[in-house]
Amino acid sequence: MSNQVYIHIGLMKTGTTYLQQTIFPSLNLIYLRDFRDFKQDFNDKSVLYSNEGLGGSVYHPRDKRGMYYSFKQALSNIQKLIPNAKIIVCFREPSSFLLSSYKQYLHEGGTLKFEDFFNLKGTALVNPDDLIFSNYVKHLKKSFSIEELFIYDYDSFKNDREYVLKDLFSFLGLENNSIINRDKRKKGNPSVPLLYEPVLRKLNAVNSFLKERIGIGLKFHLFGKILNPRVFCQYLLPKIYRPKKERSVVSIQKHYKNDWKLLKESISN
Repeated sequence: MSNQVYIHIGLMKTGTTYLQQTIFPSLNLIYLRDFRDFKQDFNDKSVLYSNEGLGGSVYHPRDKRGMYYSFKQALSNIQKLIPNAKIIVCFREPSSFLLSSYKQYLHEGGTLKFEDFFNLKGTALVNPDDLIFSNYVKHLKKSFSIEELFIYDYDSFKNDREYVLKDLFSFLGLENNSIINRDKRKKGNPSVPLLYEPVLRKLNAVNSFLKERIGIGLKFHLFGKILNPRVFCQYLLPKIYRPKKERSVVSIQKHYKNDWKLLKESISN
């Protein structure tokens, strides 16, 4: 394969879905979501492969050895299978990443309280070491040359998307590419407010129990819409009352502050 291959390691909660749905399909290159499609003949055209599963998860059972381990395994496999690949990856400030990951965990049916999902003592579901993101960057730089890497942070992407995309297009060899479909972004995926987290956990537990016992969970079709625990707590309850108070993660932010500063410095050099 003489064409250039770009691999987007879509770490969870870093804007991956937006890129996959809005930006990547419109670029002037071959865009793949399924690794099996690499068997095709691309006529020397550049290929971009994007997959959220490559980076692992901080809570999914399939990543029982941790997200960092899964990340390193993904890099090792890429080096073996596609040695000429260039890597794209985004990192998110640990406390923000953790909050968003917990909301996603609840959306997917999780029942643990936040303190059982994560704590700095290391006695919860998420391993605190998996949020030391400077280790990920060190391993990236150890595995690939600087020219083969495009590393950025989620805050920069969120606050100045156009600037980051221009740099990304340049990395992809598409310097003249305009900012594509920026006004066609889908409506965001709102998180469940702190007040309704206990409600969602209870409903998730009941839903799981019913599925195991009778094979039918808390899922209803009303007026052409699906109503389930997630929709109820994510959309309906907040319409009645959406509290402003959210969980404080100051202690988590302080814990990872120096490492996040180190990461920001390392990706700017």
